[in-house]
Amino acid sequence: MDTQIFAICNQKGGVGKTTTSIGLARALAEDAPTLFLDLDTQCNSTYTLMGINEDEYDGPTVKEALLEDKVELINLENNLFLLPGSDDLEDHVLFTTVPPHRILRQLQKLLSKIQENTQNKFSYIVLDCPPSKGIVLQNALVAATYALIVLKLDTYSSKGIKKLINTIDNLIEEGDSKIKIAGMLINDFDKSTEMDRNNFVKIQEMYSSYIFDTMINHNQYVRKLVNPTQKPRKNITHMYKEFKLELLSRISNVSPQKWGVAKANSNKEKKIAGENK
Repeated sequence: MDTQIFAICNQKGGVGKTTTSIGLARALAEDAPTLFLDLDTQCNSTYTLMGINEDEYDGPTVKEALLEDKVELINLENNLFLLPGSDDLEDHVLFTTVPPHRILRQLQKLLSKIQENTQNKFSYIVLDCPPSKGIVLQNALVAATYALIVLKLDTYSSKGIKKLINTIDNLIEEGDSKIKIAGMLINDFDKSTEMDRNNFVKIQEMYSSYIFDTMINHNQYVRKLVNPTQKPRKNITHMYKEFKLELLSRISNVSPQKWGVAKANSNKEKKIAGENK
C-alpha cells in the first residue's frame, strides 16, 4: 500500500485541528507505522505527544529538517513517530532561503527523503497544519494525498472552509497538487444546543457529500487530548478509532484523478473520496 498522507486543515484556528491530528495519529499507529509532523508554530502537538511543557525540547525540528536536512524522528510509542514542530517555522523563512520554483515542494521533498532513509516505511503520515493560507499550508497541501477538513459548527469555521477549498482548487488548477478531499469532520458537536443543531443543517445543505458520519461530540475530555500531562480516556480514543475506520473505508476506493471542489455546482458533480464514479 502506498503511503497515505493526511493534511489536517482549516484556514480558521480553534476548530480542533490539533486534537483531531493527535487522536487520528494514535488510532492509525495501532495498525501500522505512522509519522506525525507538527507544522503549526504553536507546537501544541509536539508538547502533547512528547508529554512535555513548552520550551522543554531544544532538539532538531521540522524547520531544521526543511532547511538544513537535519532529520531526527522521535519514536513516541510503538508505531508512532514524531518530527517536532518549530515556533520559528514562518513563511518568510522559506521565502528567503528557498528558490521560488522550489518553495511549494520543500515538504514533499522532505517526506520522500524520510521514506527513503527510514528502515520501516510509514503507512500513514499526519500533518498538523497551521490555520492560515501561507507557504507552510500550501506545502502541506502539495505533499499530502488527502485533505481532511476539521470544522466546528459556527459561522467563522464555515468561512475558513470556503477559503481552504479555494486554496486547494487553485493549487490543483496550477498543476502543483493532486490532493483529494477525504471529507469534513465535525468537531465539538453539542446536539443539546439549538445553535449547533441549526448550523449542522446548514452545513449539511452546503457540503452533504463531504461530511463524515462520525462526529466528535462535545466533551470536556476531548480538549484534554492536547494536555501533555493527561492520558486520553478510553471513550475519547474510541471516537477517533471509529473515525479512523470510516476514513480508511472512504479512501479505499478513490480514483487517482485530479479534481477540485469549489467549482462543483451540485452534489452530483462533487467527487469525494470513496464515491463511486
